Amino acid sequence: GGTCAYNANVFVKVLAGGKEQVSTVTFRYLYAPSITTVFPPVGSVAGGTPVLIDASYKYVTNQFKCKFGTVVVAGEYIPASGGMTDRLKCVTPSVASPVVVNVQVALDGQSYSGVTGVTKFDYRAATKTTSVKPSLGPVGGGTRITITGTNFYSVVGAT
Repeated sequence: GGTCAYNANVFVKVLAGGKEQVSTVTFRYLYAPSITTVFPPVGSVAGGTPVLIDASYKYVTNQFKCKFGTVVVAGEYIPASGGMTDRLKCVTPSVASPVVVNVQVALDGQSYSGVTGVTKFDYRAATKTTSVKPSLGPVGGGTRITITGTNFYSVVGAT
């Protein structure tokens, strides 16, 4: 065990049979990520909402995880493209009822980021669509439609 104040690769030393051996494999110390945005910050209790997370100190690892409340899910690193910075992506798990939970990330699958005001996800009752009018339009698009249903919610920046 040990700590490191910066990102670094270190060689692993093993004590075997009273003799210290330096391994040819390395261990990498990484800064803990700090979440700056969670988008969208709201979704259905049914789960399945893809959430993009902006965070400092993003690294490509095969051990990346997200935690929604107490539930851990696998994460995915999304490289920068189309003018967007690289991001972390997780899909929300389902919950039993509406609740606001903390969102945290771990690059190593164990050491989770701290919680701040921007690290919340608001689970809401599932949206139910009852009608779409008109129900058809031209291939070229441009038709204005009206959607009727329950439990709609708006998300700033959504289109």
